[in-house]
Amino acid sequence: MERRRTPIRRAGLAAAALLLVGGLAACSGTNTVVGRPPAATVDGHEISGAELQNLIDANKKYLQAISSDKTNGASAKTELASFSGVNENSASTAKVADLLTQLVVYQATIDELDRLGLKPSKDDEATARDSLTKSVGADVIKKAGQDLVDFSVKSSAASKALTDLVTKEAKPTAEQVQDAYPAYKRTHPLCLGLIFTADEAAANEAKTAVQTGEDFGAVATQMSADAQTSEQGGFAGCATIDQATQTFPADFAKAKAGDLLGPVELPAQPDTGQGATPVSWALIKVVSLSGPTFAQAKAQIEAQITAGTAATDAAAKRQAAILKRAKVTIDSRFGTWNPKTGKIDAPS
Repeated sequence: MERRRTPIRRAGLAAAALLLVGGLAACSGTNTVVGRPPAATVDGHEISGAELQNLIDANKKYLQAISSDKTNGASAKTELASFSGVNENSASTAKVADLLTQLVVYQATIDELDRLGLKPSKDDEATARDSLTKSVGADVIKKAGQDLVDFSVKSSAASKALTDLVTKEAKPTAEQVQDAYPAYKRTHPLCLGLIFTADEAAANEAKTAVQTGEDFGAVATQMSADAQTSEQGGFAGCATIDQATQTFPADFAKAKAGDLLGPVELPAQPDTGQGATPVSWALIKVVSLSGPTFAQAKAQIEAQITAGTAATDAAAKRQAAILKRAKVTIDSRFGTWNPKTGKIDAPS
């Protein structure tokens, strides 16, 4: 019953470079930090000095573009000043090392996905690009330059692909699930059983069967047009009264446990591209007003944890493992690779 949007967790990549001042470090308007390529190699893949320079220049343009912004202007100016090197034709070695690290992390992630036969989806790239445009503004993106935009989009998509991978692998511990149960129960007090039908006549038939003594779960298993809930004896999950009212046109305010509501006609659902659903009516049973049992809530809690902290921890561990085993070489002008930290140590 509950509908929720899974949060996208980032796995240490500069996935939102345009959204955070300094998210991609190192700015310079010169070509003195580049020279002989490559600036780095990751498992044989070269990151050229030109790539690094282009990204440095793009960062500078971005920070300059938002330097007059009321909210981020002061931070942008401070960040620009911190990027300065020993003279106007150089950039901070620490900032350059930070930025090159982001390029290395991105390449290592892409290599790992490729090894597993995976790749960032075009849909994820399109979503990331739209999000950047809406959040930052087309004018700022234009001033920042295509290199920074493209890197931000590609990094975001790669990060999501890695997070999606580890989310499937991540499994919360029994202790984590048990600890989360009291809060879940408290915030999901109204639990419902549902029998979905294609028409009102079938819904009334189901209601009559329940009212004459048949078990609601048995009727749901036999008659409900929704395979997922029918397999659970009609149990559809738990939510708040407000959430349930938004989904089903029924009065839950005065309902008691065990009450039958409806049948109610369901509002039309938009076509998601998977075909129209035949379900248009629902018979509702109020299963509980005090929240689900642990057994009823367990799957949903596991899903929430997996999409949250468990996925974040797993993604961080996976990212660290990728960087630790990657064969990385860095041009000595930019520092040395530290596999333990997954970062470039800037030259002293």
